[in-house]
Amino acid sequence: MTQIPHPVTRRRRAPSRRFTFVAAAVLAVLSSPLATSPAAAQTFESVGIRALGMGGAFVAVADDASATYWNPAGLATGAYFGALLERTQSEVISGRGTPGAGLDGGRRDTATSFGMAFPALGLSYYRIQESRLAAAAASAVGRQEVGSAGVSSLRTGQFGVSLVQSLLPGITVGTTLKWVRGTVAEAPAGVAGESAAAALDRADALGGRTGSAFDLDLGAMASYGPIRLGIVAKNVREPEFQAPDGGTPVQLTRQVRVGAAVAPELSGRGRLQGFTVAVDADLTRSMTALGERRHVAAGAEAWLLNRRLGIRGGFRVNTLNQALPVGTAGVSVALHSGVYLDGEISRGEDATARGWGLGARVTF
Repeated sequence: MTQIPHPVTRRRRAPSRRFTFVAAAVLAVLSSPLATSPAAAQTFESVGIRALGMGGAFVAVADDASATYWNPAGLATGAYFGALLERTQSEVISGRGTPGAGLDGGRRDTATSFGMAFPALGLSYYRIQESRLAAAAASAVGRQEVGSAGVSSLRTGQFGVSLVQSLLPGITVGTTLKWVRGTVAEAPAGVAGESAAAALDRADALGGRTGSAFDLDLGAMASYGPIRLGIVAKNVREPEFQAPDGGTPVQLTRQVRVGAAVAPELSGRGRLQGFTVAVDADLTRSMTALGERRHVAAGAEAWLLNRRLGIRGGFRVNTLNQALPVGTAGVSVALHSGVYLDGEISRGEDATARGWGLGARVTF
């Protein structure tokens, strides 16, 4: 993928010793082992059609407006202006595992995303809803039915301002400062014979208790020729939202992910104009309705026909408990120079694991 030189890098003086020390301390915090809370966590793979098309391997690639979510430091490597509007949804309904052990239930993530990005500034809004189904009895194979189920949801609206600082040529750090409004809802009992999909629909529609909190994400990116390395920590302050009726609070747990990408320069009419291969790995665990997750993801992106067509593919697996592999594919079609329609789909090992995303993107 072509890297556009960051104008801030050319204009700014070398950082002072004091600033360099502070930046090094931030990077040390990002890379240190972090304890996680047993509370719920919204996963990385909730936002970003390009990212999801590459299996979720995007921390070292992030160079469009979705960098405000995936790695704010990546804004420095992107275009001079970018904007996107996206809608994504993923769903997993499991008929395996032991009832009551957190493996026999379902989860649905739905996100509406808006982002606007410049080389040193990003503005974003992400509305993410995570709905959960915890089955009280084993699912009926083939019918996806549960005897009685408790459902819950966490809905957040995240308003973000992303800022980027160049430390040295090829090395940038960034942060997304977020004001998060979270709504927690739950219904302890379901309807006998209700399908898992219907139970998740019920969870989507629940009203609940709303609270607000300040949070931030931190990221860093290093580029050397075609090689890029990235690291990001999300939900650094681990905001907590109260459950209705004094129930257990729900927390956005801190998550850390590292990534590496190789983007050799290719050109020529009718051949590849850009090609990227990337891999990501979580350093922390996330508790979901289907058990703990710590993902490893790999993906690729290629541009063809003078960058009028982009194609992507990838996969991710869980390194804890069951691997539960998920394969992904995505495409971008240029309607005009710098104006794209993006789409992605995903399918998992379980036939009921699926996801999709559609969006529009502008970059120049």
